[in-house]
Amino acid sequence: MARWGTALASIMLAACGLEIAGTGTSDVTPGGPAPSGTESGAGAPAPAPAGTNGDTDPDPTTPVTDGGRDDDTARVAAGTVQQLATGLGAMRAIAVRDDGVYVAVSGPAQRVRRTPGGGAAQSVPAIDGATSLFTSGNDLYWINDTNVGRYPSASHGGESGGRDVVVANGRVLAAWNNYVESYRTSDFSDEQRHNSSSGITPVAVAGDATKIYWADSKTNGIHRGDWTQSNGASWSGATAPTALFADDASVYFTTNTTVHRVMKTSGGASNEVAGGLAKPVSLVGDDSHLYWFEATTGALRRRPKQAASAAPSELIASGPAFPAGAYPRLIVVTADWVYFGHPGAGTVSRYKK
Repeated sequence: MARWGTALASIMLAACGLEIAGTGTSDVTPGGPAPSGTESGAGAPAPAPAGTNGDTDPDPTTPVTDGGRDDDTARVAAGTVQQLATGLGAMRAIAVRDDGVYVAVSGPAQRVRRTPGGGAAQSVPAIDGATSLFTSGNDLYWINDTNVGRYPSASHGGESGGRDVVVANGRVLAAWNNYVESYRTSDFSDEQRHNSSSGITPVAVAGDATKIYWADSKTNGIHRGDWTQSNGASWSGATAPTALFADDASVYFTTNTTVHRVMKTSGGASNEVAGGLAKPVSLVGDDSHLYWFEATTGALRRRPKQAASAAPSELIASGPAFPAGAYPRLIVVTADWVYFGHPGAGTVSRYKK
């Protein structure tokens, strides 16, 4: 029976265009545990789950009790990829909360369960046309063409061309068409603009306790500045940067073919971490690894942070090439899982570390 379940899962994944790295026909653990609580199993009508307000818009003020978390982690082997949702189209970003995976698309965001067999995606009208998503704790932040906000209701508007959003140092950091701003997380007050020149095009942002960083495609560089000042200036050269990630010691960025590292204590000199890539996007990391997508090939890859630059990266999953677009945050790393949305396949999946 287990062999038939594995074969069925392989057929479903192949139909969506997503291939899993591994041996045999598939690495996928099909199905997972039977859903509990109020969410229905796959293929059945899905009543409003615990943690929603009774319509299609999940209510973050209602505790989630139905196992939307990683409730089957201990039963899944390392290296397994599980598909969580299909038919989501060319998504732009994902974010993970206790009650599910939120997916930014051209209209209202979609929410899918964090474990397999959770039924159809739910529409989240309170997040509309988001270009990037980010979670801090269980707070979900979003940005679209004119507004930046915290789900479900707090927001700041009147801006232009939202590209990316993160939270660091108790502030929301947002990249707009030609400027970078930050706000208080509580109410989006204390607006602070950080670029000293208007001749920029920020595509991704990051921050720590003392500094802000942004990748700039117009000036071909990584900029750095202070939280309390408009003094952001070029710090490290980066030809056509596409993504940015910061940990305690370093800032990592991608170009069209490489991943680079800049030590925070340095004057801005960078070292190549990985090369020969096909437009890496959505760079993120944990304590041991870096993860990214290659938009041209649709491949999800990772490599140890401390590996030699010549060492090959590890293929996690592959699929169709991405449609043209910007993809700042398609990968979310938790303690045990790597969640990823694939715009080429229209799927959301997770990988057991």
